[in-house]
Amino acid sequence: MKKIILLSILSIVLFSCHTQKKAAESNTPAPQAQTQKPATAPASVASPPTYIYKTRNDYSQNVFVGYANNRITFFPAPTDLYTNGKLATPTPLRDGYWLDNRGISPNIAFLSYTYEEYAKMQNVPNDLYQRILDKDPLLEMWDCGPRHTYSDAAKELNKIIQDNQLDTRCTRVK
Repeated sequence: MKKIILLSILSIVLFSCHTQKKAAESNTPAPQAQTQKPATAPASVASPPTYIYKTRNDYSQNVFVGYANNRITFFPAPTDLYTNGKLATPTPLRDGYWLDNRGISPNIAFLSYTYEEYAKMQNVPNDLYQRILDKDPLLEMWDCGPRHTYSDAAKELNKIIQDNQLDTRCTRVK
């Protein structure tokens, strides 16, 4: 199967090179596979998702790690806890929701380390697993679209929460 795919790709590449060569020799332009976008077309903006979530307890000052199948799947370096020179703790929202500022995912666990104490460490500590406070802390998690679409994320998300529009304006992740 891999050989067939490889041969197909190779054939396409060779054919397109051969077509370009024939066109150059005959002074006629080669057919273009794709039209170019006009120079005025807006470029797409890469932006992190806007996650909001609720937890069983207030873990807003606690560092989270990735957690699945009874093991830690990712963890931050102490320097990863900063955004624009300040600790990237979540922003409180209405009704117990939190706006993520660090890159949360559905499969996390919170540690007993606070952002402040973890950020002061020179290296990642060896006792992360023993420091897990809650292996299933998320009650809800919502993806509310790209972060760049909000001019004031906390204010706009609070309005969505207040108007009971999470299920129509966001996608439930957990």
